[in-house]
Amino acid sequence: MRKAEREALILWAAADRDAEVVDLALDRLDLIEMIGFHLQQEAEKRLKAVIVVRGTAPPRTHDLDVLLNVAEAEGLVVDSLRTLIELNEFAVRLRYVGASLDDREALDALMDDVRAMRGFAARSIRAAGGSLPGERPLPVGVDPKTTPPFDLYPCGSTLQYRERHGRA
Repeated sequence: MRKAEREALILWAAADRDAEVVDLALDRLDLIEMIGFHLQQEAEKRLKAVIVVRGTAPPRTHDLDVLLNVAEAEGLVVDSLRTLIELNEFAVRLRYVGASLDDREALDALMDDVRAMRGFAARSIRAAGGSLPGERPLPVGVDPKTTPPFDLYPCGSTLQYRERHGRA
């Protein structure tokens, strides 16, 4: 398995966990900002998985517009996904100044957009010769729940990440 495909699988599994958090919190409108945050995280990780599997290192950004532009530069048609950019306010600003959705309809519309992006990402990864978790087993020693994507941490490698965070 190529390193890029391995990284894409790890990103995809991490995005699945974000989607699970969204599903668990859906009945809690008092958590709408957290739902927005995890929707943004899911979209970001799936876009990065698409970019990685095509052999390009994704930029170190949370900006979905930037990631969509990189995917477009890779030859993918992403115009229908541009509404995801609305999730950018949940990426970082939420943690400091707050971000919010006006109502449940706005949340539902963004969730539909993320679901559409999920399908787009799956098709794009398969078209690039990659696979998704469950379609082919992860390499020996790779646990997507505890192994971060390699090129997304400033420390440079998974081993260094684990050493720094007590997971060696």
